[in-house]
Amino acid sequence: MPYEPLKLTPAAQIFYSTYPKSPSPVEGILPAGLTVLSGDSKIGKSWLVLWLALQISQGLPVWGIPTEKQDVVYLALEDNDQRLQKRMHRLVDVPPRNLYISYSGGCIREELKQLFEATKDNPFSLLIQMTAFYGLRRSEVLGLKWDAVDFERETLTIKHTVTEAKVRGKRELIKADSTKTKSSLRSLPLVAGFKEKLMERKRQQQENMRICGDCYNQEHRNYVFVDLMGNLYTPQTVSSNFAAILKKNGLRKIRFHDLRHSCASLLLANDVPMKQIQEWLGHSDISTTANIYSHLDYKSKIVSANVMGSALALPAETKGLE
Repeated sequence: MPYEPLKLTPAAQIFYSTYPKSPSPVEGILPAGLTVLSGDSKIGKSWLVLWLALQISQGLPVWGIPTEKQDVVYLALEDNDQRLQKRMHRLVDVPPRNLYISYSGGCIREELKQLFEATKDNPFSLLIQMTAFYGLRRSEVLGLKWDAVDFERETLTIKHTVTEAKVRGKRELIKADSTKTKSSLRSLPLVAGFKEKLMERKRQQQENMRICGDCYNQEHRNYVFVDLMGNLYTPQTVSSNFAAILKKNGLRKIRFHDLRHSCASLLLANDVPMKQIQEWLGHSDISTTANIYSHLDYKSKIVSANVMGSALALPAETKGLE
């Protein structure tokens, strides 16, 4: 029975990549004598194993023990391409040519498409889509009220939040007409697709109120994301259901908050300036955006390098001079 070739990605491709980008796998059966290392993303294991892979692929000592330079395959369990890129940037200046990585990550755009398709008939479908599209915090999407949705001007205003906290040993919802920071208070364009979906959701909620009558929870009638009986979705309910959706559909395990990061990554990969990403996400300061996502902004560095290379030619070396 022939072996299936192991699909590998050169470490250099991840190191220099600008996301989203589908990796070009290098296919081949593992040759004899190849070092294979694996590690998951928990408790710093992947940092250690990636460091070992980098050391061995370069023939550098490991804790004082000499190693022989050889090809290395790093099986990055539970890791994704951006996290691997960020770690390599902190560990090496140039990635070894003989280090290959097999990882569970992939193109963010494709992952989101799979998620949207898997949840299209799910009660949380619109909530997930709006979180990913607008890069909302969980507290912000749960805090959306109908008075924040202007169908005529086609705007969406983030001005109210819903969080959860333990009060005297009991979980309670904290509803506030405020956001995490002053910059988090923002207005965003209501795109046509979401305008139609929200109008249909509002119509459905009004129909649910009519059918349920006195049984309908009127306390939260002004909120966008409530269940059939008018009960407000809680942060814990959203996170637990999101995890269950991923598991049921065989999708990569991520946090609900990672939908916000996916939004930022897609914006940056499509050449949206960091300042505009800051305003879209509602960060208080551009340094916050830059600190979180600067490792994805390698394309801008390449552009800068090309500009400087054209503007400032380096003199040729003269042989024989010390």
